[in-house]
Amino acid sequence: MLVIGLVLFVLITVATTRLWWLPAPVALVLGYLLVVLLTERTWVGPDAVSRRRWSPRPAVLHLDEVTQVTVRARGATGAALVLHGTPTVSMPLVQVTMFDARSQSPDVLRRLADTVAALPGGKDAAMRLRAHATHIADGGAPEKSSLLDR
Repeated sequence: MLVIGLVLFVLITVATTRLWWLPAPVALVLGYLLVVLLTERTWVGPDAVSRRRWSPRPAVLHLDEVTQVTVRARGATGAALVLHGTPTVSMPLVQVTMFDARSQSPDVLRRLADTVAALPGGKDAAMRLRAHATHIADGGAPEKSSLLDR
């Protein structure tokens, strides 16, 4: 997406002589998207999950406030662990693109499974996370994960 934006920025800059001001807003939007992409972080602590997007203050979800844990698949392109609460926090597990396929490491998946096992809906999510961790540890491809909908 960022590459497409950069190509469009160059084309607009080269092609527009009368609209010399047009590249400035495009550059601002691309810069904003880059900042959001580079600064988004999610981390799991012993009693809370924190998510920070471009804001300096993270959104914190305490594990005792989680109302439901689900593993949500987005077709064959990815899967995420979703902790429902206020705020709802989503953590990517598998991402498949036309260029790359990535997954969280088996150690991270097992630690997440241990963390969510006691939460509402966590037993099923923990079982699926452990199965995916075993799949990846045995050399399985992320795009063949059982977490993905096919």
